Amino acid sequence: MSWMDQNEFGEYIKKARPNTKDSSIKVYYGIYNKLIGLAKPEGLGAWPLVEKNTHLWEFYTGLVNKNITNNSTKRNYFVVLMILTEAANGGKYTDKWEGLEEWQKYKGAVDHLNNLIKQVQMANGGLTDKQKENMATDEEIKKLINTLENGYVKSINKFYRQIKKDGIERPTTAPFPHKMLDNHTAYVLFKMYEELPIRNEIANLKHFYGKKYINENRYKNYAHLISKQDNYLVWAPGTKTFHMVRNKYKTSGVHGEIITELSKGLSKVIFDYMQTWPHLGQVGEYVFPNLMNSEHPELNITKLLSRVSLDIIKKKISSRMMTKIGISTPEVAQAVSVLQNVADTRGTNVGTIATNYVVQQ
Repeated sequence: MSWMDQNEFGEYIKKARPNTKDSSIKVYYGIYNKLIGLAKPEGLGAWPLVEKNTHLWEFYTGLVNKNITNNSTKRNYFVVLMILTEAANGGKYTDKWEGLEEWQKYKGAVDHLNNLIKQVQMANGGLTDKQKENMATDEEIKKLINTLENGYVKSINKFYRQIKKDGIERPTTAPFPHKMLDNHTAYVLFKMYEELPIRNEIANLKHFYGKKYINENRYKNYAHLISKQDNYLVWAPGTKTFHMVRNKYKTSGVHGEIITELSKGLSKVIFDYMQTWPHLGQVGEYVFPNLMNSEHPELNITKLLSRVSLDIIKKKISSRMMTKIGISTPEVAQAVSVLQNVADTRGTNVGTIATNYVVQQ
């Protein structure tokens, strides 16, 4: 088999793991290309990374261990080799690859690295080494948000207040450099993550705002306008708040639609943002169009937040890190520790203990 482009690679991966998300395939494809690049100087061409009836595991294990130092990254390389081995040997239509020596070696490497990563996380209070390096305090997050607000958002709002006062017609295109939009977007996202422990599915939020308002009491009358495949912000003028309607997120297949009312403070932050940038005011359009310039806008959130936070507080703060910071209070840590001890003793998991055994007072 010759080298595969990303579409071919995606189909090949789904031959083994049909539910693999496109964002994961993109990451796996980067690893696949890196493996090819590492293998060429060692005498192998673009393919095979795996092949029937061969034992290349020893070569690739040595290659990965020699060139990749971070355990989490190394684990991901062995996961890709596992999946490629499955795809090369029948994929989802068989389980014969489970008996292959190379698959067992890759699986063993993954399990070993997962244990090492878990040990490090336990020693670091639930964080990987990289996460510990970027773990920020509440004060640093406040500094980050205040710097964005005072350095960018207030000056933008001041400009629009002034032209309104002077009776000047509002420009149809915001007269600011693109960095201003990125920093204003980052400010809104950090404010959202400060309030809500959500994932990056908010990158592709659409909105009902502008000429069409949907009052929460009449939400059912507009159900036909809202696709069950999309995520929305719905403005409720009666309460001056937004409702976030999420239909598409990592675990939506289990939990279904989630409707969350945002606080008035956060709703005002979003409302001002959408008032500021005129091209955001079209009903049914994306709330953050500057994140929609690729097939994986959720990855653009991570890039944007990491870039902005590194510039201001010298730490890369992602949405995942914001959730870790938000819930990492002494009280929560103590509660989790108690539940984990009970779960370990009983031989189950924290979720089961919390759901089935903790009596709410």
